[in-house]
Amino acid sequence: MMKLHSWFGLTVLIACSLMVVGSRADSPSPSKISMDGMIRKASFEFYYALVFGDQDEYMKNARLPIYEIHDGAGVKLDAKSVSQVLAKSREMIAKLKITPDQEKSMLGDMLKNMDEATVQFNGANTANITFVTKRSKDGDSLATFILYKTDAGWKVISVISDSQAVPPSYYDDLIQSLPKVRQ
Repeated sequence: MMKLHSWFGLTVLIACSLMVVGSRADSPSPSKISMDGMIRKASFEFYYALVFGDQDEYMKNARLPIYEIHDGAGVKLDAKSVSQVLAKSREMIAKLKITPDQEKSMLGDMLKNMDEATVQFNGANTANITFVTKRSKDGDSLATFILYKTDAGWKVISVISDSQAVPPSYYDDLIQSLPKVRQ
């Protein structure tokens, strides 16, 4: 049996997501959503499915196999592996005994983080979205989904995560390296 490389950092993502959402029933129809919005919507639904173990929602927003890179190590997840990951996710959520209000709060935070995410296009049919999974004094924990546009819409094909937060000093170094703007 394949070891599920820390279940795609599942423990990290669920712990980071003890935050989360409002109703998705009011979401606009796909024809009224921008390309950027379609990527965010597919990413949010995939993330929700991963955290809460929703197999149908996961499969609707993913193209298998999924390639996961966590802490620099990669693994390819097929349908069987994905089922195991989602079962583990459901088990972890059940153990947390999350109330409906806590779930709503978690989803709200997840949605906010996805709305603030950075979307970049790598071509006409490939994009990536990087979003915060947890904020702390030690820095932000981030995840990146790579998506591919199919006839059925945008599908997550890869997930990149790291178990350590981005230290605030990285941002300071980045700002210091930018050219000074003349006033």
